[in-house]
Amino acid sequence: MKLSTRELLVATGLVLVAVLAVTAWLVSAQAGEWKRSLQTQKALRRRVQAAQQLVDQSGAAARRLQAVQRQLPDYPPDKDVTSEQMTILERLAQEQGLTLIRRDPEREKASGELCELSIHCMWEAGLEGLVRFLYALQQQGATFDISQLTVMPAASAAGPLKGTFTVNCSYNRTGPAAEPPPKTAPKVTP
Repeated sequence: MKLSTRELLVATGLVLVAVLAVTAWLVSAQAGEWKRSLQTQKALRRRVQAAQQLVDQSGAAARRLQAVQRQLPDYPPDKDVTSEQMTILERLAQEQGLTLIRRDPEREKASGELCELSIHCMWEAGLEGLVRFLYALQQQGATFDISQLTVMPAASAAGPLKGTFTVNCSYNRTGPAAEPPPKTAPKVTP
């Protein structure tokens, strides 16, 4: 069978249209995936830039941490500092006219040499005593920090304020642990 030029052109056109339609369908299916891939690449670039900024700032952060750690008191690794921190807190409260009704220490949290001890306190004082106490804590530098503070009026309108607060005591654990005293043999007397 012999095709005329016109039929040959129509057949070629139909094949060309079919090839273009299949190509357009394949490209449209891949276009969505390409867009998602480009969005993922952009998001990853932003994350890499943010991570690089943190890495660039790590030196300054380490210097600030060292400066704060130099302000903190140092204790040997095996010394229990709970009673000492509670005594300091009680002394500051008494000097400023704040009464600590109850003090409940938590367990020490350590992160390398830096340690933190949280003490939950119930208190009672006038507004001036509370403000003076908070100011005295602030003057201690990075050693003491109030993380939670509640204030309630007393039962009578003229009475003092009362409430709770949590004091975070920060300090360093440095140096070797203290050696136990040498054991001596008991003396036997005849």
